[in-house]
Amino acid sequence: MAGKDGMKNVTMKVVLIGDSGVGKTTLINKYVTDTFDAFEPPTISGGFRKKPVELKDLNVRVTLQIWDTAGQEKFKAIVSNYYRDAHCAVVMYDVTCEESFQSAKNWIYEVKSKAPENSKIFLCGGKLDLEDKREVSLQAGHRLAKEHGCLFGENSAKTSIGVVETFEKIARVYVENNASASSSPERGTVTLDNKKSAKSNKKSGCKC
Repeated sequence: MAGKDGMKNVTMKVVLIGDSGVGKTTLINKYVTDTFDAFEPPTISGGFRKKPVELKDLNVRVTLQIWDTAGQEKFKAIVSNYYRDAHCAVVMYDVTCEESFQSAKNWIYEVKSKAPENSKIFLCGGKLDLEDKREVSLQAGHRLAKEHGCLFGENSAKTSIGVVETFEKIARVYVENNASASSSPERGTVTLDNKKSAKSNKKSGCKC
């Protein structure tokens, strides 16, 4: 259903996952409140923030429900509950930490095995401002994303490079790929189709 301004309203659940310390919380804070804290404490369990994205050329306003999650191994069982019904999972790694990039591969497999079949995966390299300490090349990120059919991008919460673009790309690709969204008149929103499928190791990632 359209709002007073004629734009369709869409809600979308986005979950950020990845190892502890890769920058999930700082990325969310930078995007939602335009703040940056290099000493953000580790996230325990999870929580979410909201921010609307207006795609005027598509006449759609997407309210992103952006979920932050804990990256520590002991919280993995809890974290899986967050992306089981997510429209998009942002798998983050730190471009200055090869180990976090290797872990990102495992996170991708996790999403594929437990999230809805049509969920998108955005492979995201964070801390781009630390280019002089880079351990993971841009090309390596592209290759991994292509291998698993994921969206891909790098950004820096500190300098704002790529931050807005990351979330706008997520919203745009999902809306464009779900043009047949069904309306919910009583709530004044359009809910994108996100039916769960049977868990399968043959499940594909996002096709972009």
